[in-house]
Amino acid sequence: MSSTTELVRSMTIYGGIPIFACGIIGNLLNIRFLWRTRRNPCAFIFLSSSIINCLVLFYGLFTRILSVGFNLDWSSNNLIWCKARIAFTQASFFMSLTCVCLASIDRFFASCRDENYRRLSRLSYAICGVLLTCLFWLAHSTCEFIYGVIVTNPITGLSVCSVVSPQEFTNYRMYVSLPIYLGVLPTLILTISGFLTYRNINKLQGDRQREIIQKQLTRMMLIQIPIILFSTIPYIIYTEYAVFSATTPKTTEQRMIESITSSVLTLLFYISFASSFFVFFTSSKSFRHEAKLFFSCQKQDPNGTNQIQPYSTAESRQAAIQVRTNMRELRVVESKRSRSMYVIFRYHWCFILTVGIIIPTMIKKDTTDDRLIEIETCCSYLSVSDLVTDVASVTTTTSKATTSSTMTSTTSMSTTTTASSVTSPSTTTTSST
Repeated sequence: MSSTTELVRSMTIYGGIPIFACGIIGNLLNIRFLWRTRRNPCAFIFLSSSIINCLVLFYGLFTRILSVGFNLDWSSNNLIWCKARIAFTQASFFMSLTCVCLASIDRFFASCRDENYRRLSRLSYAICGVLLTCLFWLAHSTCEFIYGVIVTNPITGLSVCSVVSPQEFTNYRMYVSLPIYLGVLPTLILTISGFLTYRNINKLQGDRQREIIQKQLTRMMLIQIPIILFSTIPYIIYTEYAVFSATTPKTTEQRMIESITSSVLTLLFYISFASSFFVFFTSSKSFRHEAKLFFSCQKQDPNGTNQIQPYSTAESRQAAIQVRTNMRELRVVESKRSRSMYVIFRYHWCFILTVGIIIPTMIKKDTTDDRLIEIETCCSYLSVSDLVTDVASVTTTTSKATTSSTMTSTTSMSTTTTASSVTSPSTTTTSST
């Protein structure tokens, strides 16, 4: 039995410390590289998941390394630490897996052809989902914080931090919380959403613009899903087996095998929380490039072209940028057109009155100008001599008209005199008679 204990201790130290170190460093690097793309909904969920994974590795794996590997179990001496460790360890497990499920669902929405589904992939929805997830699982772990106590073994005299709860809550943990919340639901959600996302990607191979959308983040998500499933499901199965067979009599050899199996599966379970950096590094070219710049202490691109983008090549990025530019210009044109139409319909009476007043005035002015131009054109063909001749002819005509009128007047006057002279003798003769 001592050899088995020593083997478990060695496995915990030499297997747990590398997993803990790689996981903490990897998740901190994830936070560093994903911070620039936190406005993408999937990248924001990955960022939140990396922060939560650090809590999982600290409260779960690190405390296990200290207690099993170095016999430094602080939870057996401090009641507050005992309660906090039990509550936050379970809550962090659930929060991390839920964030991965949210990221998988977001990838499914982003890869759909239907625009209504694609609109569900928003940063506001991702933020609300992460906040609600944290609040729900923290409230769910309140019972562990309440029922967590330090129990002393009467045989060995060792103190152990454990949960002593009523039978109803114990049954809930055994049959609902552990197998369903930690096993069945995440497995179903990740499997179904991953399959649907993969199917949507295959359907979009013919459309160049839709094919490159969110490609790297989708690949990162699809590679992470099997790792989580293969590391989580065996741990859940063995934990359920240990709970149901706790009252069954077992031989020493069986206990040794179960102790070693429990240690191996527990370390395997924590791999899913420590491997996200290596998954992202393997599946994303932009992530590798940014990691290379970081490790070589080179300056980051100020334009942000080296950040983790959902496009795989420079051509794809340029195509997407061109599409966004065209859409932006189209929106500007439509906005201007709508504003102009609004102004026209808003002030249509003023517009009609203005047109009715100005247009006739312009027509009249144009007619007057045309007539003046015609007169100027006619006058331009006359020389000075012609002008003098015309003036002389006009003067002669005027003189002739004056002479004719004078002669006419003289003739009329002589006629009147003659008539008078003829009439006067007759009148005299008549009078004398």
